Amino acid sequence: MKGAWRLVALGAHVRLALQSLRFNAPRYATFLARRQAPVVVLDVTHFGGVGGAERLLHGVLHSMPEVRFLVFCRTILPTGYRFAGPNVLLNPWWLLRASRVALLLHVSGVQGARLARVAARKRIPHRVCFLIDPRTPIPVEATEVIVESDTTRRQLPAPWDARATVGFLGGGQFDEVASEPVDGLPPIFALTVFNPYGRVKGFDRLLEALPGLPVPLVMACDDTTMPFEDDPQRHAGPGFVVCRKLRPGQIKYLYERASAYICFSRFEGFAFSVLDAYLMDLPVFSGEFGIVTVIKDQPGVHRFADIPELVATFTVASPVAPRAKRFPAYDLPTRLRTLLAAG
Repeated sequence: MKGAWRLVALGAHVRLALQSLRFNAPRYATFLARRQAPVVVLDVTHFGGVGGAERLLHGVLHSMPEVRFLVFCRTILPTGYRFAGPNVLLNPWWLLRASRVALLLHVSGVQGARLARVAARKRIPHRVCFLIDPRTPIPVEATEVIVESDTTRRQLPAPWDARATVGFLGGGQFDEVASEPVDGLPPIFALTVFNPYGRVKGFDRLLEALPGLPVPLVMACDDTTMPFEDDPQRHAGPGFVVCRKLRPGQIKYLYERASAYICFSRFEGFAFSVLDAYLMDLPVFSGEFGIVTVIKDQPGVHRFADIPELVATFTVASPVAPRAKRFPAYDLPTRLRTLLAAG
C-alpha cells in the first residue's frame, strides 16, 4: 500500500513539474533579463481556480508589474484566476536557490515544507504571512502578518492581535470586463455569489431564507477548485436559480441586473463578492465581517445577525446614494511596496 501511495505522489509531483515547465518556458528570457527588478516569493496552495485566495493572488501579481514573482504552489488549475504576465514563474526551484529574495509571502498561512527548508538557508529581509483564516498557524519566522479586516486581526493570538496590518485589494474585478448576457433570469431578483465548500459559507442559511424572501434568489457558483458538500442545483426551483461556472462577463451581467446582494456566510476573511456588489452600487445585506467592517456606515449597506433578521429587514430598494469606492489606507500592494523599499 505504501508503494502505491508513493507512486501516486510521484505522479502528482511529475505532473506539477511538467505543468510548471510549460508555463515558464515562454517567460524565462524576459524574466531573467529584468535583473534589477526585486524578487518576491509567493507560497500558495493553488495557481488558478476560483475563490478569495485565488483572486487575491491574481490581484497581487497584476498590481505589481515592477516585481519578479516566484510562485510556489501545490496545484496548477487550467481555469479561473490564472495570471499570465511575463513577471511570474511557477515552482522554479533552481532559480530560487540562485536568487536574492527581497520578500517571502505566505498566502493564507501556507508553508510548504520544501520551501521552508530552502528559505531557511537564505537571508530574506521580510517574511510576511497573509492570513485569510485567523485560525491558521502563523509561521514562527514571520516578520509581519497582514489580514483583510479588523475582525480577523482581533482573533489572532498575541502579539499579532495588536501588531498585524490590515490590507486588501480594493479594486473591482469587473473594471475591464464586458458584460455577457445570462439567459433564464427573473425580471427582479436578489443575487448571491459564493461556493458552498463548508458550513461557514452558509448554504443552509440560504435555504432557510428562501421561503421568506420577497423576490427570487439567483446564485452564482463554481466548483472548479473543489467539489461542493451540497449541490445547489438540487434545490433549484422558481424562487431559486443556480448559475454555474460563469465567465467574468456573465457574473458582471448578474450584478448589473440584480436588485440587491445577500451574503449568507457566517464569517469571511474579506468577502470579495460583497465588495463587487458594493462597487456596482447594489444594496448589500451581510453579516459584519471582512470588508463590511470598512463599508458598514456607507449608504445601502445593511447588516444582519441571523436569517430571521435578514427576512424582516430585506427590501428591494431604489439605487443607493453615492459612496466611497477606493480604500487607499488598506491597499495591499502599497504595503508590500513599502516593505520592499525598506530593504
